[in-house]
Amino acid sequence: MGAMWIKHRLLRTRIWLAVSALTIVLSIAMGLLFNALASQRERLSKLEKEYPVWVQLSDASGAYTDGLNLLNSHVWRFIRDGYAEENGVSTSDFFTHVCLKLSKEVEITMPSEEISERLLLGITQRESVPALSEDGGARIEFFEGYSWEDFSEDKAVCLLPSDLIPLVSDGAIELLVDGTAQSFTQIGTVYGISDSICVPWIFFVNAYENGIETSESLSAIVADNTRLSEMKSSMERFFPQGTSVEALRNHNFAMTVFDEPYLQAHRSASQMIRLLQSLQPVFMVFCLGVGLFAGAVLFRTRRREYALLRSVGMNKPRALLLLSAEYVIAALIGGTVGLIAAIFVPQLKQSMVLIPAVIFCLLAGIALSQLMIMKKSALYVLQANE
Repeated sequence: MGAMWIKHRLLRTRIWLAVSALTIVLSIAMGLLFNALASQRERLSKLEKEYPVWVQLSDASGAYTDGLNLLNSHVWRFIRDGYAEENGVSTSDFFTHVCLKLSKEVEITMPSEEISERLLLGITQRESVPALSEDGGARIEFFEGYSWEDFSEDKAVCLLPSDLIPLVSDGAIELLVDGTAQSFTQIGTVYGISDSICVPWIFFVNAYENGIETSESLSAIVADNTRLSEMKSSMERFFPQGTSVEALRNHNFAMTVFDEPYLQAHRSASQMIRLLQSLQPVFMVFCLGVGLFAGAVLFRTRRREYALLRSVGMNKPRALLLLSAEYVIAALIGGTVGLIAAIFVPQLKQSMVLIPAVIFCLLAGIALSQLMIMKKSALYVLQANE
């Protein structure tokens, strides 16, 4: 009898469609909330792994970042493994994409037999020289098989200005450095700059004057932003990062960490994650409240039926179970639709595990409303209906 009665109610009325639609809406809303949380977590992870936080060495006053005469002992802290190690951690572990620069005048014999002076730049990355950037008007084309990775190796290769290409013979050019001829293999061309020839910094350091001991500038990117505070604390021993006169007194150089944009973005993402996390239990309570309200409202349309079932001798739990069954079925149908949507909609896919929780809270609200109704007699319900 109960099954036939429920089937009759489902075919005769359309209220269950409203319950199903409500469940679908709540499931999708929960999915969108969960997707927003996942997106913010992904954004935070990407910030910590990929956001470029630059550090720049300067003189003690912070006024100059070029022409610094940085000793190699300063440079090794950024590029040499095991150097300046503390508690098993090398300071070089904190940095990547280290940009170094040093320079020297060199002479080139032009086709006209005239001697032309150019600047030989020992660099590690494109950012070592601002003029090499696209904003500076330069365009760099590497030959096939070569890249900036070659500038981290100790070998005689170079990037030549386009006006010196006619001087290349068998893929190399001969330069006169401190009266000594040195052949460099061309691995690419620089357009837009004519006064400089770029070679690997490490080759430059090792090749001339029995080892060059100073560099003119240094900047780098923090390798792991989650260790930003640890990096600052470790490097503070060598390069003060504040403006304290006492801190600067015993140092020739200072280090500036350009981390404010990163910290602002990190705070913004973290705050959004905390907000979305706090909204999840609130949303569950909201689903419970919606279920409670829906159960109470829907029962008002069935008060006469409830009273009739009670009047023919059916006990309260069974009468309420029959009246609520169609809503339970409707909620399950809506939840199933929500799960199917989550499977095929990428934005909802990660929320599949939470959709059953939405259905549970909704049904719990409906059940709670029915328990509250069980306290009332059938006579009271009939009188209220009139």
